[in-house]
Amino acid sequence: MPIRILALLGAAALIGGWIWNAFADAWVDRGCSRGQSFALVLMYGTPDPLEGCVAGPDGPEYTDVYVG
Repeated sequence: MPIRILALLGAAALIGGWIWNAFADAWVDRGCSRGQSFALVLMYGTPDPLEGCVAGPDGPEYTDVYVG
């Protein structure tokens, strides 16, 4: 029985990782770095049409007035 629970938890973690990665890809497509994209998914979910990143002095920066 415990092996079945571990297998289910592992599968759930794998599927969750794929979903989180897919959401992060939406931020990467809007000019954000990969690491920043994972954090933005936690803070904002998927980007709205006006959200993205613009070039800043220290790298990409979040903006809510993104123009692709």
